[in-house]
Amino acid sequence: EYGGFQLVMNICLKRLKLHTRKLSSLPPFLNASVYSKKTSKHLQKVSFNRFIGRTYRISTTQKNLQKSTQVLEKKHADASEEFETTNTLREKLLSCSVQKRFVKADQIWKEAQNSNMPLHIGPVNQMMLIYAQQGRLKELNTLFQAVERGECQPLNSKPNIVSYNALLYGLSKEGLYTEMEEVVKKMSQNGINLDERSYLSLIIGYGKSSQVDKMISVFKTIPKPSSEHYSRLLFALSRCKNFKLLDEYLNEAKRKGAAINARVYSVTISECVKADKMQEALKYFMIMKKEPSAKIDLLVYNTLLHGLVKEKKLEQSVELYQQLRKAGLQPTVNTINIMMSLGYEVKKPLLTIQYFNDFKRNGLFPNLVAYTILIKTMAQFNQTERAIDFYQLLEKSPIKITNSFLNMFLREVLYSAGLIDKSDLNMWKNVIRGDERVLTPEERENLDAWMNMIKGRSKKNVLPHL
Repeated sequence: EYGGFQLVMNICLKRLKLHTRKLSSLPPFLNASVYSKKTSKHLQKVSFNRFIGRTYRISTTQKNLQKSTQVLEKKHADASEEFETTNTLREKLLSCSVQKRFVKADQIWKEAQNSNMPLHIGPVNQMMLIYAQQGRLKELNTLFQAVERGECQPLNSKPNIVSYNALLYGLSKEGLYTEMEEVVKKMSQNGINLDERSYLSLIIGYGKSSQVDKMISVFKTIPKPSSEHYSRLLFALSRCKNFKLLDEYLNEAKRKGAAINARVYSVTISECVKADKMQEALKYFMIMKKEPSAKIDLLVYNTLLHGLVKEKKLEQSVELYQQLRKAGLQPTVNTINIMMSLGYEVKKPLLTIQYFNDFKRNGLFPNLVAYTILIKTMAQFNQTERAIDFYQLLEKSPIKITNSFLNMFLREVLYSAGLIDKSDLNMWKNVIRGDERVLTPEERENLDAWMNMIKGRSKKNVLPHL
């Protein structure tokens, strides 16, 4: 935007300096005797005053040119400084946008406005994009309207493709497809064609609002769809749970050699699991394994394990867990919790205990969810003594016991085993409300004393040992 102005200024300065050198190399007209020897005939026709006048005019012109050169050089320096300041502001905002440091971007923008620096369209476009990333449509529209009114430098400049793309992206994140269509019409009226970023925003917006037909029609108008276009389309189709179209365009992307983003497969597998379509999820998992650009992370394995455990697929769950270990991935607390719940679902308490021991083998510490699964599994097989032992083990750990956990323990372990009755439950009704509040020290002390009394009622070695 300012490079053209700099180029023109440089050309002007070079021409002025060249003209100045030509003037300074002219013969010394004041030395009439020297000049008259060479052109005696000409001196007879032209008076000496004419030479004096010409010399004066040349000298004056040379001085004026020097002054003009100095003025232009100053303007050139000011323009260069302004260009550098504007470019620096844009680079700072771009850095904040990439790193998602939106608070820092707001501070930089506020300082720029308070300094009364003229707002150029480059930094304004970048700030519009930052507002779009945050979903701040009000501030985004305010800046866009300021550009439309011609309030940005260069004067009377109108919104360009970058301005419209920022606006489209902000609307697409909220799924406001009607407003997006109005923006596209305005772009057409102003003679601005859609580019790659425009099409991406339209695909995101239509996908967000589940307008599958419009999204497909827009995709078909893209001259040369890129890998990112295909990834965005497949991502939106998986969110809309339209697996038929997903398969169709996935095959098309493969035929055209498009590299599909790994996140597309991850989301697709997750949506299949949510829709109770485990066969579809496993199919996309196998496709993902064959895709060179798609790296399978722990989240994908956890999602598949959760779906298999939910359907009580014992052999497939254990096999997938072994594949996870062979792939060099380290199980997390969540992974082991899922495998522990497998023992609860298929009614194999030994399996639950086996995976509970994996915490120690992997250098991890069980959380409250792990103890909940473990105690519920013991209660499932009337192993009340074991459940109480695990509860006391939990008490010795630094894990904070919540009211919801206590509610589960009292009802599913003690009450189900007949160790307490409804009057005991009512006694703690005002304390245990099923929420996540932690007991006070006084409540904790009273509960411990009561639990010791309850444990004394139980008979040891009555139930078979695991």
